[in-house]
Amino acid sequence: RRVLCEEKRWITEREFAEMLGAAQLIPGPNVYALNVMLGFRLGGYPGVAACIAGYLGPPILVVLLLGVLYSHFGDLPMVQKALTGMSAASAGLIIATGVRLAMALPRGLRTVAFLLLAFACIGLMRLPLVPTLLVLAPLAFFAAWRERGA
Repeated sequence: RRVLCEEKRWITEREFAEMLGAAQLIPGPNVYALNVMLGFRLGGYPGVAACIAGYLGPPILVVLLLGVLYSHFGDLPMVQKALTGMSAASAGLIIATGVRLAMALPRGLRTVAFLLLAFACIGLMRLPLVPTLLVLAPLAFFAAWRERGA
């Protein structure tokens, strides 16, 4: 907002607020949708292409560069040890995030039952995530609805 409205003066504060509001209604990352709208407003379809390239290009190049480096140096023991350490750190961050999210859940037998059921399906039985969630989510909503209505 500061760069777009104050420094570059490409759009007004009101236009920014309207575009951000619209971006929040569109599925996907708000920043990406705002980027596309801004590109269209400032340059039409070429502006959209430029904004998308500027937004997605650098991360894609970094990932491609990492892939090339891995293909050349991935077999080195030092690289394997570094990746093992990063895997452990990633797992720890995921667990910490899951615990933090779980702390916000309502306490109760139903919540614990669905958490354990999801863990059993995905973690122990190795069922795919999306089909498991497509089954468990409606069941959890129905159980919560029944409990609230009772």
